[in-house]
Amino acid sequence: MPKPATDLHDLILRSASDLFSQQGYTATTIKQIAEGASCTTAALYYYFKDGKEQILREVIHSYSHDLFQIVAEGAWATSLPAVLAQLGQAAARVMPTLLPRLNWLIPQFGSLPPTEQSHLQHLIADIHAAMATAIKPFVNSPVEANTLAALLFFTHFGYEQITFNLGLHRLTNLTHSQFAATIADVLAAGATALAQSDPHTN
Repeated sequence: MPKPATDLHDLILRSASDLFSQQGYTATTIKQIAEGASCTTAALYYYFKDGKEQILREVIHSYSHDLFQIVAEGAWATSLPAVLAQLGQAAARVMPTLLPRLNWLIPQFGSLPPTEQSHLQHLIADIHAAMATAIKPFVNSPVEANTLAALLFFTHFGYEQITFNLGLHRLTNLTHSQFAATIADVLAAGATALAQSDPHTN
C-alpha cells in the first residue's frame, strides 16, 4: 500500500500519480499537478526543480518499494520450489494493489522522455536481477537463474495485466495464491528436467 502523504512533497507526487493514471503523462500539466496538491507552481518547483520529468522519475521510483517487497520474500527459501513459490506468493499479494497505480505506464511508455524510459527499464532490470539472485543458490548457473526470474516476473505481471484489464478473474477457479503455487511447480519441474537432460550437470 502507498504510504499516506505527510508533506507537500508527498502530496505533489500523489497528485501527479493520480493524474498520470487518469489522463496520461503527456496530457498532464504542472499547473494541474499543483492544483491537485493544493499548492502553487512555485511551491511545486521548490521540491521538483526539474519539473514534470523529475516528478515522473520519483513517481516511477515510488513503485519500486512494492516491487522489492516481492523480492524480499525469497530470502527465506530453502529449495528451488520454495523460492519460486515465495516470490510468486509475494507477487500475488503486491500486484493487485500496485497494478492500478502503474498500469498507465505501458500504453504511455512511448511518449515518456527517453531518460525516463531508461529509468523505468533499469528499475525493472534491478527487480529481475534481485529475483535472479534469490533463485541462484538453487540452480546450476546464473543463466538459469536469470531465465527463471524472467519467466516468473513476466508470467505474474502478464497474469495480473490480463485479469485486471479484461476482468477475467473467473476464467479459472484458481485464486492468486493457487496460481502462484502452480507456476512455481511448473517452473521448478521444468528446471529439474532441463538439469537432468544436460550432460554438463551429470
